[in-house]
Amino acid sequence: MRDDDFSWPGRRPGDQQHDLLAAFLVLDVQRSPVGAAELLAEIEKIKAGRTDFWQRIGNAYTLTLRPEQAEISSDYEAGAVVPLEDFTQAALAWQNFISQKKEPLS
Repeated sequence: MRDDDFSWPGRRPGDQQHDLLAAFLVLDVQRSPVGAAELLAEIEKIKAGRTDFWQRIGNAYTLTLRPEQAEISSDYEAGAVVPLEDFTQAALAWQNFISQKKEPLS
């Protein structure tokens, strides 16, 4: 299983914002079950109204979550703003993707 095989329901291949969202998951969350769980927990806090803002500075991107949207920014490329629900679906799919059995290295 390769990271470039990753997708989620509603993904628009070739769409700059969705491509950047996928890049964030691959480069900053990586294959960390703990990182994916933490991200989903923060999304749930925002959806439940327990907080209205969360930010994470990662390896390549800065993620800012708000009740309506997720913003992914970088010093090196144009950013992306996606609805929080789209981001949530991608994050859930990423958590599922990384939990699948890994192929042996060739």
